[in-house]
Amino acid sequence: MWSGEASVTVEPADRAAASAAFLSECRAADGSVTGTFFEAGGLLVDLQNVGDVVAELGAHSGFTEFGALFGDPDGSGYGRLTESLDGSIRASGSHVVLIGHVVLAPAWRGCGVGRLLTSRLLQWLCAEPCLIAVAPFVSTGGPASHRARRTWATLGFRPYDSRIWILDPATSDHDEAVFALESRLLGRVACGRDPL
Repeated sequence: MWSGEASVTVEPADRAAASAAFLSECRAADGSVTGTFFEAGGLLVDLQNVGDVVAELGAHSGFTEFGALFGDPDGSGYGRLTESLDGSIRASGSHVVLIGHVVLAPAWRGCGVGRLLTSRLLQWLCAEPCLIAVAPFVSTGGPASHRARRTWATLGFRPYDSRIWILDPATSDHDEAVFALESRLLGRVACGRDPL
């Protein structure tokens, strides 16, 4: 399992203005608040150490649907991707990053901060994964699910099946998307505008 979060500390004078900007808060004795505004988590699968990936996924709540990405054990002791993925993914690492959840406080949404933090977290998590996958659906369905899929598409993810979206880290799609996000956010700050 992996997890990550982003937080910021707000001085007492600014605390009221920032009260709705966090998922959770921790108050210090001096009155300042450290607020978490981004949380993400998932599972990292090392194909060289897990022979039956589907069985391993069954041991982790919420990850069984990702079994569609993996082939049956072949007795070698190594896990593997399905034949269709193995032939189409150009990345050559042995790790598969499964994204279980990404949550961003509402005040930070719509400007690219969540996408940029997710991208950076994925880079820090695993230097050379062979595949990154997410199930970008919201339980409520409708417009929220459409927005979630659109968000992942802007990061270079593409549909694998009706529930799972994948990213081949060897393509330039993700790098180009992250560069565009960084440029846009830096441009807003350089113009004196709030990045939010």
